[in-house]
Amino acid sequence: STVASFSGDRILVVDDNPNHLRIAQTLFKLFDVDIHVDTGRRECVAKVATNAYDLIFARKGGNI
Repeated sequence: STVASFSGDRILVVDDNPNHLRIAQTLFKLFDVDIHVDTGRRECVAKVATNAYDLIFARKGGNI
């Protein structure tokens, strides 16, 4: 059986709730992920334009 490894993957999490971002950071660090967080769409677009990410989580709705 093969276990998936996320070590070193770059993940961007976008949410306007700082508590959600802290939880995401804590969880993804357990998997040795290079986690980046942001609070808004414009900031997210700027980060994606200048960085490569393996996965992006963005909350639908809210203020983002």
